[in-house]
Parts: sequence; structure tokens; C-alpha cells
Amino acid sequence: MNRSNNRRPAFVLVCTILALLISCRPDNGCRIDENALKFSAFSPYASITDDDIQYLADTYGLPKSDLDAITISDDASKQTLGNTIKGWQEQRMKLTDPNTQDDVSYPMRWNYIMPGMYPVDEMIRDRRMTDESMYKLYGVCWDYAAVFCAIAIQYGLEEGTDIRITAWKKYMSDEMSFDQGPGADYGMSPA
Repeated sequence: MNRSNNRRPAFVLVCTILALLISCRPDNGCRIDENALKFSAFSPYASITDDDIQYLADTYGLPKSDLDAITISDDASKQTLGNTIKGWQEQRMKLTDPNTQDDVSYPMRWNYIMPGMYPVDEMIRDRRMTDESMYKLYGVCWDYAAVFCAIAIQYGLEEGTDIRITAWKKYMSDEMSFDQGPGADYGMSPA
């Protein structure tokens, strides 16, 4: 048995570890430019402007005059504002899924990673489809909530006290009893 052959892998491993330790030192010359642009996280639905509201009115029929007429003074006026926005959403937004729109969950996913990465003011311009011979915004439940919040904030509701978006996850195991086996009814079989 040749002992030098048995030592070679250990020697290579030790050399590799030493090379990595030397090359991964914090003072290896990689400097961070303090003046480089940095992305700052922000609420994705707080960035909507008057121009965005006008765009929604012109493109998607947002009832701007009805919303402008509402003065936020009490809970009833807040509810009126919310019902007006919700009524518009029911008419001019389309709930879709990845089987019909490939990019449907991108804003939600990107905003989970870095809040503000895909703000509502971009979403309302990028997410348009024709349905029932009219333009509609499309999205998943998060998109509905984000558009609702963006419009409501623009019209005077407070984020965090009057409106907020919360995530809720529901697992398949929450819906079926433990004695249920995999099957077509639960999306677990090829049938």
C-alpha cells in the first residue's frame, strides 16, 4: 500500500481550504462604493400619484369624480370610499392564475423579497388584458389588495390604521381530514 497516495487527497483539501481562507479575507481589495445607488425598500402601494389616478380613470374607467366627491371625515365616509373602489375593482379587474397569465404572481413575489420592487404605479401600466371588450387590470388577490390600498391612500386613508395588506397561507392539509388519501379531488394524482 502506497502511503503517499493516501496523503494526497488530504494535502489537496488542506491547500484548498487555505486558499479559500486567504482569498475570502475582508480586506482583499473589494471595496464598496459608498456613493453607489442603493435600492431602499418602500411600500409598493404607497407610490401612486394624481397622474396614476388619472391614468386609471382614462384607461380602466376608475370613477374619479365619485371618489373626488368623498370627503374622509368619519368611518361612514371611509366605508363609502372603500365600497366605491371595490365596486370599480369588481368591474375592471380580472382575477387570473398562472395557467392563463404567466406573469400573474410576479409583483407579489418580488414585493415579498424586496418591498417596493414592483410598485402599483408600474403594475397598473404593465398588467392589462382585454376581457368582455374592455381593458381590465389582471392579477391575484395580492394585486387586488395592493391596487385598493394605493387608491385608498391617495384619497386619504391611513396605511396601517385604516387599511393594510396581510398575508394568509392556507395549506391543503388544513382542508382535508387525515384519513384522506391522495387523489384527483386533491390535485395529487395525474387523473
